[in-house]
Amino acid sequence: MNEISQTVLTNLYSVGIGLAIFLCAYLANMSFSIYYNIKILGEAFSRNRIINSAIKITTFGFGVTLLTLAITTILPWATSNGLPIPEEYNEIISTVAILGICLVSSLKYIAEAFSKMKKILNNTTDDSQIDE
Repeated sequence: MNEISQTVLTNLYSVGIGLAIFLCAYLANMSFSIYYNIKILGEAFSRNRIINSAIKITTFGFGVTLLTLAITTILPWATSNGLPIPEEYNEIISTVAILGICLVSSLKYIAEAFSKMKKILNNTTDDSQIDE
């Protein structure tokens, strides 16, 4: 049981770093979006969009934590119930699954942030015209 606990803690630490990367990507995308939507598209600032983003980040973090717990514990559980899975497979499956969760979500927001940053940088409207 101690080995499972140590594996769970190790995987939660790894996913915590992945969630920090996700948070950086998400917040970068969000900050570019705020500028792009308000200054370039001329939309009104919406506090509800910020609140919805905070809810999204919170629920995503909670869901990823639960998913990490499930991924980490399912393989030892299967082994203890008569389905022997070699230790090296356990590590590979857990690592790929946990990295995949954070990579997919982080890369999505990194790509969106780059896209918005490019739109902002390529905007030919002079800043003084935007303020008027």
